[in-house]
Amino acid sequence: MSESQSKVYMQILLDTLYKKEKLLTSLHERTKKQEELLLQEDFKMEQFEVLIMDKDKYISELNLLEDGFEIVYQRVTQNYSTSKAEQVESIKEAQRIIRSITELGVKLRTLEARNKEKLISYLTGKRREFKNLKSGSIAADKYQQNMANQHQEGQSYFLDKKK
Repeated sequence: MSESQSKVYMQILLDTLYKKEKLLTSLHERTKKQEELLLQEDFKMEQFEVLIMDKDKYISELNLLEDGFEIVYQRVTQNYSTSKAEQVESIKEAQRIIRSITELGVKLRTLEARNKEKLISYLTGKRREFKNLKSGSIAADKYQQNMANQHQEGQSYFLDKKK
């Protein structure tokens, strides 16, 4: 591999790392918005789901970048020893971006774990509300049936049985 090819591949790696960093930052912002939604009194699941869809797009892009990065990285590492001296600055920059990406990944995992707990707590509360509503509805239905069975045909609701 020539020196110019090596530089081109290194630039591709750096560009990919920059894009990954940008996508992870966007993912982190969306996850923070999800956290804010979960902390609101009037939580709206629709808004939460929209953020999930946005994050899914970013994750798909990240996966594509990761696949491309691996291919280029393999080519660069095969010829690393011949172009090591010329690429010192680029390598340092790549290391800096990788550290930043790693930090973002850790922050994202932590925030996602907190959001998951909050969402589970919210859904458990909603499930409990639904169960209480359902049991109240069943009780009302049974009462209504019982009252309907109390009335015998030909008997008035308003007349007293005393004469």
